Amino acid sequence: MDKQCVGCGGRLEAGAIRAQNTATGTDLPQLGMVVTAFAFVRPGTPTSANPLKAFAQGLRDEPGEQLLPLEVFRCTACGRVEVFASDRKAGG
Repeated sequence: MDKQCVGCGGRLEAGAIRAQNTATGTDLPQLGMVVTAFAFVRPGTPTSANPLKAFAQGLRDEPGEQLLPLEVFRCTACGRVEVFASDRKAGG
Protein backbone atom coordinates (compact mmCIF):
# COMPACT_ATOMS: atom_id res chain seq x y z
CA MET A 1 0.00 0.00 0.00
CA ASP A 2 1.54 3.29 -1.13
CA LYS A 3 1.10 6.44 0.94
CA GLN A 4 -0.64 9.34 -0.78
CA CYS A 5 -0.19 13.10 -0.34
CA VAL A 6 -3.09 14.76 1.51
CA GLY A 7 -2.57 17.88 -0.60
CA CYS A 8 -2.72 16.54 -4.16
CA GLY A 9 -3.06 12.75 -3.93
CA GLY A 10 0.42 12.17 -5.39
CA ARG A 11 2.74 9.34 -4.34
CA LEU A 12 4.84 9.86 -1.18
CA GLU A 13 8.46 8.72 -1.14
CA ALA A 14 10.22 7.92 2.15
CA GLY A 15 13.20 10.04 3.12
CA ALA A 16 14.98 11.66 6.04
CA ILE A 17 15.77 15.11 7.39
CA ARG A 18 19.44 16.03 7.31
CA ALA A 19 20.78 19.01 9.25
CA GLN A 20 22.94 21.33 7.16
CA ASN A 21 25.01 24.46 7.67
CA THR A 22 23.19 26.83 5.32
CA ALA A 23 25.95 29.46 5.44
CA THR A 24 28.46 27.22 3.64
CA GLY A 25 26.20 24.47 2.29
CA THR A 26 28.19 21.79 4.12
CA ASP A 27 26.96 19.07 6.44
CA LEU A 28 27.07 19.71 10.20
CA PRO A 29 29.83 17.21 11.05
CA GLN A 30 32.33 19.81 9.79
CA LEU A 31 31.07 22.12 12.54
CA GLY A 32 31.72 19.49 15.20
CA MET A 33 28.03 18.69 15.59
CA VAL A 34 26.56 15.34 14.61
CA VAL A 35 22.80 14.83 14.31
CA THR A 36 21.94 11.13 14.09
CA ALA A 37 18.15 11.23 14.50
CA PHE A 38 15.22 13.43 15.37
CA ALA A 39 12.37 12.33 17.65
CA PHE A 40 9.04 13.63 18.88
CA VAL A 41 9.12 13.90 22.68
CA ARG A 42 5.94 13.11 24.60
CA PRO A 43 6.62 14.63 28.05
CA GLY A 44 6.22 12.48 31.11
CA THR A 45 5.95 13.34 34.78
CA PRO A 46 8.76 15.75 35.74
CA THR A 47 11.13 14.27 38.30
CA SER A 48 11.13 16.06 41.64
CA ALA A 49 14.28 17.95 42.66
CA ASN A 50 13.87 16.45 46.13
CA PRO A 51 15.81 13.12 46.12
CA LEU A 52 13.32 11.38 48.45
CA LYS A 53 10.32 12.46 46.36
CA ALA A 54 12.18 11.50 43.16
CA PHE A 55 12.90 8.04 44.64
CA ALA A 56 9.22 7.65 45.56
CA GLN A 57 8.26 8.61 41.98
CA GLY A 58 10.52 5.82 40.73
CA LEU A 59 8.89 3.33 43.08
CA ARG A 60 5.45 4.37 41.79
CA ASP A 61 6.72 3.80 38.23
CA GLU A 62 5.49 7.20 37.02
CA PRO A 63 5.84 7.56 33.26
CA GLY A 64 8.94 9.29 31.91
CA GLU A 65 9.47 10.92 28.52
CA GLN A 66 8.61 8.87 25.45
CA LEU A 67 10.71 9.38 22.32
CA LEU A 68 8.92 8.58 19.06
CA PRO A 69 11.06 8.47 15.89
CA LEU A 70 10.02 10.72 13.02
CA GLU A 71 9.17 9.27 9.61
CA VAL A 72 9.46 11.74 6.73
CA PHE A 73 7.81 11.53 3.32
CA ARG A 74 7.90 13.86 0.27
CA CYS A 75 5.25 14.03 -2.45
CA THR A 76 6.75 13.29 -5.87
CA ALA A 77 4.08 15.46 -7.55
CA CYS A 78 3.85 18.69 -5.50
CA GLY A 79 6.89 18.49 -3.18
CA ARG A 80 4.88 18.63 0.04
CA VAL A 81 6.77 17.13 3.00
CA GLU A 82 4.84 15.17 5.61
CA VAL A 83 6.32 14.17 8.97
CA PHE A 84 4.81 11.47 11.18
CA ALA A 85 5.72 10.39 14.72
CA SER A 86 6.03 6.61 14.50
CA ASP A 87 4.63 4.27 17.17
CA ARG A 88 8.00 2.48 17.27
CA LYS A 89 10.35 3.46 20.10
CA ALA A 90 13.27 5.70 19.10
CA GLY A 91 16.57 3.87 18.95
CA GLY A 92 14.92 0.45 19.03
